[in-house]
Amino acid sequence: MHMLMTRAFLYTVPFTLAITLISGCGGQSLLNSDPDQPGATASIVDPEPEISRVPGADFTKFNAVFVEFPSIAPDATQGDDVDAGQLADLQAKLQSDLESAFFKRYARASAAGPNVLVVRAKIVRAVPNKPFKNISPIGRATGAGRGYAAIEATLSNGADGAVLLRFRDTDATSRFGLDKFSTWGAVEKAFEEWAGAIMKALNPA
Repeated sequence: MHMLMTRAFLYTVPFTLAITLISGCGGQSLLNSDPDQPGATASIVDPEPEISRVPGADFTKFNAVFVEFPSIAPDATQGDDVDAGQLADLQAKLQSDLESAFFKRYARASAAGPNVLVVRAKIVRAVPNKPFKNISPIGRATGAGRGYAAIEATLSNGADGAVLLRFRDTDATSRFGLDKFSTWGAVEKAFEEWAGAIMKALNPA
């Protein structure tokens, strides 16, 4: 009897654990709730952006915008093997997306100065997708192959450097989206969405 109970336990526990992991990740849960922790993995759901706007900030007084070349955190890829050229391309992509959003409203400025809005962004996380894991059943269930990105950005008065708005957000690969099938699909999609969200934050509804 004791041997039969032991065998049943050995078979039941792994099965129960597997079901718990799969069902938990299939719902609205996080594989890691803090993407800024070393070794963090992609989250299944994304938190709302953190936006802090200085009371009374008036963005209508600016007639031009200067988008600085974004910086990137040294540990942004969380240990993934990414070369310097790829990182530079990501920085250029984010700058281009921000410019595309802000140039719809402001003229281009080559430097900070009076009547110039300065946009500074930092890529905090840029973890690439692993497409082969996203295709496998286990990868689809656990999100093991999904990349994610995190950003910090500020909008400042080009005349005195005063920060008028701060923006921070994390965005993970879509579970059912096409962005998970390319290495940088999720990260680049996040850049485009953030550019629009930061621009929209100038005039909150």
